Amino acid sequence: MLNIEIRQLEYFTAAARMGSYARAAKHLFVSPQAISKSVQVLESHLGVNLFDRNSNGIALTDFGKLFYEKSLAVIEELEELQREAECHVADCVSIVSVGIHSLCFKENGGSIARSDLLGFSSRYPDVDFRFMEMSGDAIVESIAADNLDFAITVPPDNLSRDYESVELKMFPIAAIVPRERGVRLPESLTVPQLSGRSLVSLSGERELNKVFIDQAEAQGDRIAVSSLQIAPNSDIEFITECRAYSIRPLQHALRTVTCLLVGVVPVVDDRNEAISIPLYLFWKKGRRLAPVERSLLDRIISLYRR
Repeated sequence: MLNIEIRQLEYFTAAARMGSYARAAKHLFVSPQAISKSVQVLESHLGVNLFDRNSNGIALTDFGKLFYEKSLAVIEELEELQREAECHVADCVSIVSVGIHSLCFKENGGSIARSDLLGFSSRYPDVDFRFMEMSGDAIVESIAADNLDFAITVPPDNLSRDYESVELKMFPIAAIVPRERGVRLPESLTVPQLSGRSLVSLSGERELNKVFIDQAEAQGDRIAVSSLQIAPNSDIEFITECRAYSIRPLQHALRTVTCLLVGVVPVVDDRNEAISIPLYLFWKKGRRLAPVERSLLDRIISLYRR
């Protein structure tokens, strides 16, 4: 039985179609040597030359022409099998899990209404969609452990290496600061202006906190971080007692912070531009998306693009 790899057929047909190893290599993003070596191995297995080689380049031999037509048919059949496999996978998808940061929901200043998710899932009664409201750290840990299919949150450092992703939005951030009696809140604050206070980082939000700290340090500002981490629903008392501050997405803060003892102030850089944090939709690299999953991703993206 012939020992032929599909890659050898792809390299051979590309070289035959373009009449040049160099042009085939450029088209396939490989080296000309890789094309040449692959064709040589293929000819060795077959025991016959596929190309006549001369100073003008390469040309198919009589057998090479026959082998070229047969190779195209084989590649087409394999591609059809791949498409059928993908359809089979789509038919077999039964559970799709999505971890969603709690700040993404409309009642928290985000863009996702729960009715949007329920409306989408009702179109696919054979699929068990599991939309889970979670903290950022829990989402990152769960998708890394393969306990989630998709994630919507501030991304981890290894996003580009380990995950496929779509940036949904850049969210400007605000500082939650104590109000001073008789003193009007400023329209914005820079990191140096906050440097006299300690940052009360939010528990369960490692990536959100890190983005702010990294951006501040990148522009040469030092952040003093409190050793105590606080849940978003219990940080107000600590902020007022310790004259500290916390960081949240501006939309979320404006919608949820109602205590008159603190104020919400946008945080800007030294150019008076808003400091923002990224929100991504991401999943593990190498995952073959079923059509229903692609539809889900398109729906989520549309909620942020409208």
